[in-house]
Amino acid sequence: MLIVTLINLIAVILVYISRNERYKFLFEVSIVLLICFYGIRYNYGNDYSAYLQMFNEINSYSSVTYSTDSHGIERGWLFLNRLFAPSGFFTLVFLLTILQFTSIYILIKKYVNNNNRYLALFIYLFTSGLMLTMLSMMRQCLAMSLVLLSIPFIINKKFWFSIPLIYLAAQFHQSAYMLLLLPISVLLQKLRPKTYYFSFIIIFILLFVSSNSLHNLMGYTIETYFEKYMYHFESDRNLQLGSGIGFMFSLVFFCAIVLSDKHFDTYQSWFMKMTAISYMFIPLGFITPLIGRVGTYFSVLAPIGIPNFFKYSKGKFIPSVICALYLLNLLYTYFQFFYSDIFRHGYSQFHTILGTTWK
Repeated sequence: MLIVTLINLIAVILVYISRNERYKFLFEVSIVLLICFYGIRYNYGNDYSAYLQMFNEINSYSSVTYSTDSHGIERGWLFLNRLFAPSGFFTLVFLLTILQFTSIYILIKKYVNNNNRYLALFIYLFTSGLMLTMLSMMRQCLAMSLVLLSIPFIINKKFWFSIPLIYLAAQFHQSAYMLLLLPISVLLQKLRPKTYYFSFIIIFILLFVSSNSLHNLMGYTIETYFEKYMYHFESDRNLQLGSGIGFMFSLVFFCAIVLSDKHFDTYQSWFMKMTAISYMFIPLGFITPLIGRVGTYFSVLAPIGIPNFFKYSKGKFIPSVICALYLLNLLYTYFQFFYSDIFRHGYSQFHTILGTTWK
C-alpha cells in the first residue's frame, strides 16, 4: 500500500506542478511514471493469477476456435492471448497498462482545465473502484479503455467512429454491449433543467427502495442469459449491506452535481450527467456488485466531470463543504480498500516481474 500510495502522490504532484507553463511536460512524465510502475506489476490484484493461468491454458491448445461458447471467454480476449503468446503474458500486461493510462490521459488533457488536471488524476488514482480494481479486472479494463477512446467521438456526434470502438470493446468483455446505447446520451442535453433534476433524483431514490424487486428480476435475467456470472450474483448479494452512511452521502453528492448542471457548458454538462448516472449504479450495488461493474464504465468518467463541480464550488459555502466531505470519503474508502477482507490479500504487497516486493 505504501509504495502504491507514494507513486500515486508523486504523479499527482507532478501534474500539479505542470500547471506552470514552463513545466507542462510533467503531466506526460507523470503518465509515463504510472505506466512504468504498474506495467511491471506481478500478481497484484485479486484476478492477476487467474488471468495468468488463463493465458497459459489458452496457449496450451494446438488450435483455438474463436467462439465465446467454445471456451467461455470472449473471442477478442482469446485472440489477444494467442497474439501475445510469443512475447508472453508480461508484455500483454504492459500493453494493457499503456492503454489504461493513455485513455484517461487523453480525456483529462482534452476536457479538463489545466489548473484542475491534478485533481482529475487524483480522483482517478485514489478512487479505489477505479484505477486499482482496473489493474485486476484486465478484460473489463481493456473494454473500458476502448470506451474511453470513443468518448470524444460521441461528444462530437461522430457515431460511425464511436460505435465500432464500443463494439470492439464488447469483444473483450460482454458488459460493453450495453454501452452501444451510450451515443444516445447526447440527447440528455436537450432535457429541460427541471425535468433533468427531478427525473434523475427520483430514479436514484426509486432504484434504492425497490432493490428487492430488482434483485429478483436481475437474478432471473442473469441466470437465463449470463449463467456463467450467476455464482458472483449469488455470492456477492450481501457485500454492500450496512453502508447506509456512505449511501446517504452519495445521495447528497448526487443531488449536488445534478442541481449544479446549469452552470456548465455543453461537454462539461455531459460529463456531469455521466457522473450522475454512475451514482445511480450505487443502489444496484446493494443488489450485487456484479451489476455495479457495469457502472464502472460511467464511474471512470467521474474524474473528468467532478473537477468541474469543484471549480463551481469555489467561494460557495455549502458546495465547498460537500467537496471537502467528498475528498475525505474518497481517502477513507481508499485506505479501507487495502484492509478489506475482499481485497487485502490481492493488494497488500506490490510484486514486480523483476522479483522485487514492496508493501
